[in-house]
Amino acid sequence: MAPALCAGASPADRPTRAGRSPAVLLAVAALLMGRPGGRAVAEQALQPRVGETGQEAYTVGDLIPCSVVVPLQAGEELLPVPADLGVAPFELRAASLHPGPGGTEMRLTLSVFQVGTHRIPPLALRVRRPDGSTRTVKTTPASVTVQSVLLEQNPQFLGIRGPVRVPVSPAGYVVATLAALVLLVAAVVVVRVLWRRRQAWLAAARERAGPPLSADEAALRDLQRLREARWPEQGALKRFADELSRIVRVYISERYGIPALERTTYDLARSLRRHASAGEYAADALGLLEACDLVKFAKARPRAEHCELLVGDAEELVRRTRAVVPSAAEAEPSEAVHAVP
Repeated sequence: MAPALCAGASPADRPTRAGRSPAVLLAVAALLMGRPGGRAVAEQALQPRVGETGQEAYTVGDLIPCSVVVPLQAGEELLPVPADLGVAPFELRAASLHPGPGGTEMRLTLSVFQVGTHRIPPLALRVRRPDGSTRTVKTTPASVTVQSVLLEQNPQFLGIRGPVRVPVSPAGYVVATLAALVLLVAAVVVVRVLWRRRQAWLAAARERAGPPLSADEAALRDLQRLREARWPEQGALKRFADELSRIVRVYISERYGIPALERTTYDLARSLRRHASAGEYAADALGLLEACDLVKFAKARPRAEHCELLVGDAEELVRRTRAVVPSAAEAEPSEAVHAVP
């Protein structure tokens, strides 16, 4: 056994407490630092940086930046900021981590809606070690002054920034004007080309259709088509009666100016009797329309021969009531008589 530890050793040979304490403390510190689960006896709190450089106060609702750099040892990682980080009375708007050579920087964006000097409480940040254990790093509190948008000595709104002018060179105005002119000319050319094409199409359509038919010519054409359809022979009596009534009513409307399509058969007969030139044909028109109404509403079923007679009666009515247009040969003598001095 070493002499210093023997019970019989002299007092001079025993180590003093003053000489033994530093060595023991160093050994314990080295053991704690080297042990996987060990930690330093005390860690210095980190000082956060609040606000932008040169800005001393904020107004209500402003976004206040706050950042702190956490030094890390090899293999350590700063854990993400929890959503329930206690920063009251501030509101946490955003949080992010930015690794760098001197450690990881935590950036917070805060806001507060109370006027006065507010204290950002100490923040507890967690660091994960390489072995999976964690340690806590704390920050010192910081103060932020928040003032109203109205100054006490002058109750006017603080300087409101006006619209930002975008610098545009004269060349930019020239280019924009030329571009607008080019677009305008192109639009005019396109509209003119489309208009000419439409006019040409309408002219071709009118040429194919020929001159417009008179009221009696259109009625006779439609009656001939009705006869050629042979609907009564196919049993389509209601369809035949509807078309025959339509043809007669359209002819009366165009020939005498009476809205026949909008009136009942009885009202139309009264209008025809009162008309100066159509009164004598009112009975014939009434007979045709009443025969059509019997098929449409009373479900009468006339034979095909009777339907053919109805078409013939309609053609006879149109021929007898057609408008008489004087021919050129009849008009020349009258013009010659007026031309004689």
